[in-house]
Amino acid sequence: MTFDHVGVLKIVKELTGAQVLVHKREASYVGKGVSADVKPLNLRNKILIKFLPKSLIFFDPVEPDIIIQDEFSLLDYGVDAKVIHTHGYTAGTVSIVTAKGNAFLGCSIHGFPLRLRPGLPTVAQDIDQVISCWERVLEEGATTLHSSHGKPLSVEKMKKILKKNKRKVS
Repeated sequence: MTFDHVGVLKIVKELTGAQVLVHKREASYVGKGVSADVKPLNLRNKILIKFLPKSLIFFDPVEPDIIIQDEFSLLDYGVDAKVIHTHGYTAGTVSIVTAKGNAFLGCSIHGFPLRLRPGLPTVAQDIDQVISCWERVLEEGATTLHSSHGKPLSVEKMKKILKKNKRKVS
């Protein structure tokens, strides 16, 4: 969980009454109002991170309502989808995969302006785990992948990126 995704979480929860779902590995971060630590994976971000104010890692703490370990069905909430654990960006990153094949991966994929073309994140805790989680999303039946930063990514493009990076990982 990083500040750019949960900075207004407390306000949204208070205004809407929505429940907050997190993976158990993120619950303490959300409860304390502190971003998980991620490493820059390219030169631009290694330079940029040195200039970001340290205050950005903090946000208003929120007590999670639902804490998951691996999967969580959204059917009880009227959505034919499930939340799955897709760690790598952070230890508790989760993604949503719908029955129609849309996968919402948050920062497990980066696009413009963080990258010129959609691909692997430019910051993460464990890029090898990100790659493994991309494979899991494909196994779950994803056909279109949506990022927090950038345009959707096709499965075909994701498979090309996976093939290219498998050589580096293996």
